[in-house]
Amino acid sequence: KLGLQIEGDGGCIPGDAVNKTRSFVLVGMRERALLLGGTFSVALGANKRGTVVTALIPCTFSPIDEGVENS
Repeated sequence: KLGLQIEGDGGCIPGDAVNKTRSFVLVGMRERALLLGGTFSVALGANKRGTVVTALIPCTFSPIDEGVENS
């Protein structure tokens, strides 16, 4: 799986948007991850400050399969 985790200090996503299902930006990110067979989550950061956004996407190809040489 390919993973991406972004941690914010509280200035990026309003705290109430984490739990809102109508936050279109978060809904769009979640839909894209799901379309790729992955997962997407948004949670409060450490000490309930900031936001942690995590996306995991399965990797379904091998560089060798695609003709890319290993270095």
